[in-house]
Amino acid sequence: MLLAQAVGVKPADLCTVEQETLRHLRTFTGRSRAQMGRQLGMSEVTYRELENTGARGRLAGGR
Repeated sequence: MLLAQAVGVKPADLCTVEQETLRHLRTFTGRSRAQMGRQLGMSEVTYRELENTGARGRLAGGR
């Protein structure tokens, strides 16, 4: 994000990927994990777990 700001482009302009992940989508929007967690109503730790594994821990299957 800082590099994109430094060169005056969007973070997405610095990335090219064949398959987008939550991390890519977050990066494209220029948000941190903490910001995404807050926006989604979850902790940064929970969001990080979701971003890294695609699941929200033990509660993922129960909801």
